[in-house]
Amino acid sequence: MSSKQNYFKSIQCLAERTWITLRPFAVTAALTVLLVLTPGSKIFAQVEFDRLMKAVPFDQLQINVDNQIQVLQIELLDTPNRRKPELLKRGVLEIRLLESPDEVYTVKWIDVDNIIMWEEKLLSEVHSLIDKGDFDNAFDYFLFFKRRYDGMPGVAQALQKYQFMQAGVWAAEGKERDLEALSLLESLYRDNPDFVSATGQPVIDEINAVLKRVLDDYISQDKMILVRKLSTRMIRSIGRDDLPSVVDAENRLIQQATVFKEQAQQAMDNNQLREAQQLSRQMMKVYPRLEGGRELAIEIARRYPVVLVGVTQKPTQPDRSRMDSWPDRRTGYLLRRTFMEFDGPGADRGKYSTPLGTVRQTGDKRGLIITIDPANLKDPDSLDGYLVSRRLLNMADVTHQNYVPQWASLFSHIDVRGVYEVVVHFRRPHVLPEALLQSFFDHNVNSDLADGYFRVDAAQSDDMRTRYVVNPDSPFVMNTEDPNFIPPSEIVEIQYEDFKEVVKGLRKGEVDVVDRITPAQAMKLQSELGSDIKVAPYAMPTVHMLIPNYEKPYMQSEMFRRAVLYAIRRNVILDELLLENYAVPGCTLVSGPFAPGVDSDDPLSYAYDATITPRTYSPRLALVLVKLAERKMKEAAKLKMEEAPPIPKLIIAHPATEIARKACQVIKFQLDQVALNTELRELAPGQTVDESGEAHLTYTEVAMWEPIVDGKKLLSPNGLVKITDDHVNRSMRWVDTAMRWPEVRSRIRQVHRIANEKVAIIPLWQIREYYAHIDSIKLGSNTPVSLYHGISRWRLVPTFDED
Repeated sequence: MSSKQNYFKSIQCLAERTWITLRPFAVTAALTVLLVLTPGSKIFAQVEFDRLMKAVPFDQLQINVDNQIQVLQIELLDTPNRRKPELLKRGVLEIRLLESPDEVYTVKWIDVDNIIMWEEKLLSEVHSLIDKGDFDNAFDYFLFFKRRYDGMPGVAQALQKYQFMQAGVWAAEGKERDLEALSLLESLYRDNPDFVSATGQPVIDEINAVLKRVLDDYISQDKMILVRKLSTRMIRSIGRDDLPSVVDAENRLIQQATVFKEQAQQAMDNNQLREAQQLSRQMMKVYPRLEGGRELAIEIARRYPVVLVGVTQKPTQPDRSRMDSWPDRRTGYLLRRTFMEFDGPGADRGKYSTPLGTVRQTGDKRGLIITIDPANLKDPDSLDGYLVSRRLLNMADVTHQNYVPQWASLFSHIDVRGVYEVVVHFRRPHVLPEALLQSFFDHNVNSDLADGYFRVDAAQSDDMRTRYVVNPDSPFVMNTEDPNFIPPSEIVEIQYEDFKEVVKGLRKGEVDVVDRITPAQAMKLQSELGSDIKVAPYAMPTVHMLIPNYEKPYMQSEMFRRAVLYAIRRNVILDELLLENYAVPGCTLVSGPFAPGVDSDDPLSYAYDATITPRTYSPRLALVLVKLAERKMKEAAKLKMEEAPPIPKLIIAHPATEIARKACQVIKFQLDQVALNTELRELAPGQTVDESGEAHLTYTEVAMWEPIVDGKKLLSPNGLVKITDDHVNRSMRWVDTAMRWPEVRSRIRQVHRIANEKVAIIPLWQIREYYAHIDSIKLGSNTPVSLYHGISRWRLVPTFDED
């Protein structure tokens, strides 16, 4: 064997020992689309990506030795911009072998058959993988290119080929993956609208084919909102002229909407107004830009401005400030106005407004200036500063039925300036006196007539339906500057048995709005693609608790109350029963009577001490505490020479609501497990307090909106808890005297700590509350504090500006 042959043979052996097999990955903004659309490949791809990152790059030198091609792995050639060098006819090429980089070899150019650059090799491999349909491995190469060779020539073209062929595979799998295919094709179109596949198929043709299938599927499922939104997006991205599939779908929508329009017109002409309303909403849902469609919808809404609301609870005493009754708060916003009205959380406290006009604090925080705006009144002469001052004086009069203790302790005297201005003077500064004025305001101080925008039409109401109509006696006007703005003039509340049935009613078109659904239902509805049902949270959560009856001997025992708390596995009831294992922000266990808020920045969580961890489930500790409480009770009875009362059968009362009923059934089971025999008693519909006094514990849902006021409604001798503990009552009185917000926060959190330590109530959990409505009705606020908050701004004919 010649020395030349030995030389090449040795190099060939090195090449065989050092052969490295590599695999591929992507580039450009399309990577984001790929990562989203192929979540299963992402983890797998990371392993291959790591292999590529660790691989030693090399070029390949193909040498002709006695008419046989020998392949050598060599160190990367140092060429300008890593361009492949031109093959010369004479001279030599200096190389370093991959395994012996310190040795420099010379190869005659005349023996060089080809040079395969490292980058060229990777591109060749990725094309091969794409051709074979091995998209997972090809995906790795593109990630690698993005990291190490961003902008390398040829990668963009390879990626476009990858996108087109991967989209074709997904499209061939059926309609389940059409959306993924469409997203990939749309990304390809953005990068190269003139792309044509190797088989001669333009990308725009494939987009139209897939888009037509998607739109046809949506239309067949009556998902008109998705048809509109997808069509609008594609037109903005590509243009109407290149999308005959969109034009075809739009023509079909126009035809269907036209049918609804004609049917709605006929129903209106026949005075079938509810049917006309539903048909006009179908028309607007299918194609809101139909010629003459919006005008017809407006006309129908004017003739039939009725909203049907599905509810699961009927009110008993409508009052927007009532903290323990959901239906009373809801209807209170329809029927009664108050001096000051809670509008939701502000920057660091609650926001308040007044139907009278404006209210502002004096600079020294020792007074309020109330200004009546005659434009808010139907009859400007029906109300003046003197009538307002008399009402405020009554609230400070201990002998008057409208007496408010917190207001009386703050109030000093009143000045009336002119006809429409009242100045109230306080004994001391107060951080939020507006919150103390959430009491009924009657336009005639000697009248108990409802003064809200609506009143109950008793003649048209029954056990299952309550009809509310515009109240002609309300002194307040419903202002609007939009001539097409049509608020409801009639609301019909329809009673349903439970949350499941009321949602069914919403789906079937029996109602337009549902005032309350469970968080789990909210999560399910929000996840429904293309639904015309909108779900939104209320501004404020509810706090759920068991309120002890302090008239019962064992309920007076702090140790026994603590045992009850430890015996309830609250996290399981909340997470598995009430939330159905959905992770819902704002739904959490609580350690006291106040709300922790929806997030850490919630301004109305100022009363909640987040440093206190809710007590964990401990049935063994509960058993011990029950025995200790029993022993202590016997010892106290012995000292009085009385017979100790036995541990009673615990009666747990709860409202006739679905959440309370389910939760109490599990609470009963858990208390039974620690030898606390229990009995459940469901209160009459609409009732939240056990008037019989027989219950030991009452399940209560509390709206803790403004803790410095609501705290006293709950924790006081005259509050819901009717607590007589001096420590708790003193701490609440201490809050009343706070003059600055830092003092308020410090003192109200001290109340939280004391209530937690003494187990003044049995804290359970906080629930984020939700409502739902059809898309063709726009409510006055995205996050109302109660359903009819902002009722004057409800819009019965939507604009569909998003389309």
